[in-house]
Amino acid sequence: MQVNGFKKSMFGGLKKTEVLTYLDQMSKDVETKLRNKDDDIRDLKKELSDKKDKIKELKQSLEDQKKSYEEKLCAEKEAFSEKTERMKEEFRKEKDELKEKLDDLKIQFTVEKEKIGRALLTAEESANAIIEEAKKQAEAIVEEAKKKADLEKERYKKSKADVSDFTYDIKKLMDKLTADLKERLE
Repeated sequence: MQVNGFKKSMFGGLKKTEVLTYLDQMSKDVETKLRNKDDDIRDLKKELSDKKDKIKELKQSLEDQKKSYEEKLCAEKEAFSEKTERMKEEFRKEKDELKEKLDDLKIQFTVEKEKIGRALLTAEESANAIIEEAKKQAEAIVEEAKKKADLEKERYKKSKADVSDFTYDIKKLMDKLTADLKERLE
């Protein structure tokens, strides 16, 4: 078996260990890239979650403030009607500002959601591109190995034909020598 392996390496064949090492390295590279993309996605999901929590907190804060102001307005309404009107106006302004902030946060949320969607799509496209490239390289290696195997088969067939011709020539020569020797001996 060692002689056959030596012949394959000697005539330009692929070494199994080199091919396996190359494939292992490609696999590690793909896994590293996928792991990095997974980390990016996880970070973006965490950021999205934090922003959702902040929106909930702001909504709760708005609810609490609204409730507080409404209680104050009810308590002071009878005695301080002018003051109540001013407070209502201030409350409306603050409410508008908070609504505007909430609208801004909603817009930011939508933008961040789109970023995450694009990041996920980019990650998937990158992974697909890496896999496709690995397939192409593997196919090229296999094709090259097939070509080398075909070349070796042709060399083997030619050598076999040469040996067959040589054996035939030797047999003819031996037959002629045997016939000549018999003639001389008789």
